[in-house]
Amino acid sequence: MYYIVEMEDVFKIPPTKFALHRGDSCESEINSMYVDKILPYKGLSIGLEHLHSIGDEIIPHGEGGSHTKLSFSLLVYKPVVGEVFKACITHSIKDKGVYLTSGLIHNIFVSVTHLPQPCHWSDEYKGFVWEVSGNDVPIEPDVDVLVKVADVIFRDPSSKPPTLMKDMLQKVKGSKEEPTEDKKAEGHYINEDSEEEEEEEEEDDGLSSLDNPIERWRDAPIAIIARMDTPGLGDQTWWV
Repeated sequence: MYYIVEMEDVFKIPPTKFALHRGDSCESEINSMYVDKILPYKGLSIGLEHLHSIGDEIIPHGEGGSHTKLSFSLLVYKPVVGEVFKACITHSIKDKGVYLTSGLIHNIFVSVTHLPQPCHWSDEYKGFVWEVSGNDVPIEPDVDVLVKVADVIFRDPSSKPPTLMKDMLQKVKGSKEEPTEDKKAEGHYINEDSEEEEEEEEEDDGLSSLDNPIERWRDAPIAIIARMDTPGLGDQTWWV
């Protein structure tokens, strides 16, 4: 879902941009700081929508740049629980599930229990297959599928990344605590510094650190838990 977020912040305009039109230099600094960044609780900043106001310029003693308070709007994308969107399968990992990217959000996970059922791992296809009327239908990589958002998780950038993956896997397996309506609407924001650090052995999935989606998720500021286990979801050729 796309929506507009109102923001205020103080920006430092470097002397190299003093020759530019004031509005252009301010927009350049906003784009540099906010565009293509994850805003906690809000989502992925797509671009500057409108620059509302420019405050007075203040040049502190000993500095060359000017400090200016700006009021502006950003176009933001954040999936909401229950939303259905298209994503592409990038990896399938035995006993875990499939990992996907939507183009905007690259950290999407569907657990084995939320794939079309019944399904099992196939060494022949090197992926999961859906058992339909005695036939095995492979859930293939590099194929666009429809998924439904089950949860949206934000990570505190100052926290320890490994706990995020652990927390997400716990959510996939099931949690005793039912999320409130506010949490469903806003997504979860995890501060792992407040949690106990536990060391766990990780399975070797035969992937390099660059290709392994679990490794990528260690630094993910936003991640999505999704599902494909209801009619109409998954590969659309299944339902033709």
